[in-house]
Amino acid sequence: MINENLDELSPLLKSAFVLREVQGYSTGEAAKTLGVTENTLKARLWRARHQLAERLGSRLKRMKDGMTGGMGDAECSYC
Repeated sequence: MINENLDELSPLLKSAFVLREVQGYSTGEAAKTLGVTENTLKARLWRARHQLAERLGSRLKRMKDGMTGGMGDAECSYC
């Protein structure tokens, strides 16, 4: 599910996120690799995380609604 959402990010945001969060580069290493300042990298990471959180949150809500028959916060036997 995360990979699908990563593909929806712009290439600039995706490359920053992958270098830092997936490949484990430090902020300085990732910034140098991309040829940007650390502040630029941090801004891209914030935007990437924010967009991923929004997309994952709405997809997880749809999955939850599907499990509860669209009843919102109703408890399901699997939760």
